[in-house]
Amino acid sequence: MKKISIIVYTVIALATLATSCVKVIDKFNSNTITVTFAKPGPLYLTDDKTVNPKDSIQFSYTVTCPTPMTTVTLYRNGVINDKIVPADSVKSPGKLTFSGTKKIAADSAAGQYVYQIVAKDANNIYLGSSANITVTVTPDFYNYVGRIVQVPDTTAKTNNAYVSATSGKLYSYTSAGAANSSSLDFGYYYDTVDSITVASVKVPVGPVIYSLSAAQPQLSYYDISTWTKNVTQLQIATTPTYASVISGGAIKWSANTILKTSVSSLPVYSKSTNYTAATDPRLVIGKLIWFRTASGKSGVMTINYINAGAAKTGYINVDMKVQR
Repeated sequence: MKKISIIVYTVIALATLATSCVKVIDKFNSNTITVTFAKPGPLYLTDDKTVNPKDSIQFSYTVTCPTPMTTVTLYRNGVINDKIVPADSVKSPGKLTFSGTKKIAADSAAGQYVYQIVAKDANNIYLGSSANITVTVTPDFYNYVGRIVQVPDTTAKTNNAYVSATSGKLYSYTSAGAANSSSLDFGYYYDTVDSITVASVKVPVGPVIYSLSAAQPQLSYYDISTWTKNVTQLQIATTPTYASVISGGAIKWSANTILKTSVSSLPVYSKSTNYTAATDPRLVIGKLIWFRTASGKSGVMTINYINAGAAKTGYINVDMKVQR
């Protein structure tokens, strides 16, 4: 027992001695560099800026550090992406000062993008970073949320049954009139007469988005003989998803692809139902309607909700993204 106690005391004594010999290192200063941004031209950024998608943005900077630097890199949103922003290497490793420039294109998707200069040493140890420069990319498309498009009413004629895609405004037969008809890109009604064959069964058409250039036998109570009847091309699709389309370029490309590949040549479907479609063409929640207006603007509409029926209380709730 005495022998065991001696061993325990010896271990404790050695541990105490080892602890007393540990060297205490001062806390590492995690940011030792100084970065100065210059503005030798109008596109060079020294502060936060708002730009359009794919605008040119440029950085001119000088970095100084009390310890040798090996790499100086322009980071985007906290990471390196060589395809977007190639890394800078200090040409003569061991330098205490480095100057560089970067010329890149702003992102195509709207949002905020944070850029900063980061320096590291030969062991890839972080030496510090510059202050953030935030580039805000503005959308190059209109985004309209929760538009309520109503079934046409036959008496007061004040239900908002018409849509201007570019402005996102809704019009009734009364508020539109011939004077505003040139602004209208499509209308809405509930088809109770026509039917579609789906899986060998005839079913009612129901909700319809249509171009004002289309024949409208069920809307004879609306006299639009003096109106401008814009031709809008329409096609239902389920892909790409509404959420994935985040730029005007993507909207245009997707609309062109869907409208062109629906048939062998560019179609002019004047109703969302496209009665000859191989798949069920009826409007339901979640379906997308891709369109091109008479003015050449592409867009997409998603169906959020349908209050079905031909009564004047019927309506659809939609979101729209339209190329600027």
